[in-house]
Parts: sequence; structure tokens; C-alpha cells
Amino acid sequence: MSMELAVKALMDGVAAIQRDFDSPDDDWGAICVLECERERVFVPLFFDNDDEKETIATRLIPMAMLRLKPWMVGTVISAWTVHTTDLDEIDVRPSEHPRRIEVVTLSAITLDQEQFWMARIRRFPDKPPELGKWRLQQGERSGLFVDPIVETFKFMEEHSDEEA
Repeated sequence: MSMELAVKALMDGVAAIQRDFDSPDDDWGAICVLECERERVFVPLFFDNDDEKETIATRLIPMAMLRLKPWMVGTVISAWTVHTTDLDEIDVRPSEHPRRIEVVTLSAITLDQEQFWMARIRRFPDKPPELGKWRLQQGERSGLFVDPIVETFKFMEEHSDEEA
């Protein structure tokens, strides 16, 4: 499977979740997908606070990667973002910023390729939310989930001879 097909499968999965929505406050749950040679492994990501989120990002996902040896890791997470070129303007968490935008983010990471997509969430008072068009984000990315995945892929590559 190619990166493009894996990303399309993730986007199709997000669309399938939306089809089951029936309430204005429905949301997309966070998930990690490990694309392995012979299987696709889904890991639901449940966290109630920043400490739990950090543990999942820095320990659980890398441990799963080391065990399953995926060629690609994808994450789908709903989040708040603020579009700006002036980072000094962001002096509060995006979820608290007056110009926040609710989005679903999709990352797809391999040893040598990364794609980051966003789709805006449109909320309505009397019907379920809808996802806007997916847009590929330009530029280099880093973050709580991205960095450990990239580092684990590099570690796996550096130590691949030790398993043979």
C-alpha cells in the first residue's frame, strides 16, 4: 500500500464515523493507525488530561511501533487551531483563543515522508457536525504526537540490523 492509499483510507474512516453522527455535539474520537506489512492496527486514544495525552504520545505509541514494526503511523485527532502568521499573538491555548477554529487533523508519517491534513468542523445547533474539505498543510511539523513517532521510526531504522 502507498502513502496516498493509506491517507485515503484514513479519510474514508473519518467520513464513515461522521455518517453515524446523530447529535450536534458528536465528535471524532482520537485514533492512531499503524500500517504494518500484513495488517492495519487501530489504537483508540483516550485521554482526559495533558499528562495522559503525553503518556500516550511518548510511550504507548512508540511501544506499539517497536512491537508491530509499521511502515506508516497515522493519527486522527479533533483539535482547536488558530490560523496566524504572528505566533506572538497566541498567548493562550488555541481552545481558549477568540479566533479558534475546530478541526480534525490527520497525520501520516513514515521513515522518510510526512503528510499533515486538516479539515474544518462545522457545527450546527440542530444537526450533527460536518467536516469540511481536507487541506494538505505545508511546512515542517512537530508536536506532542509527531515528534515521538518520527524519533521512533529513526530508532527502528538505526537498529534494524540488530533484528536480522
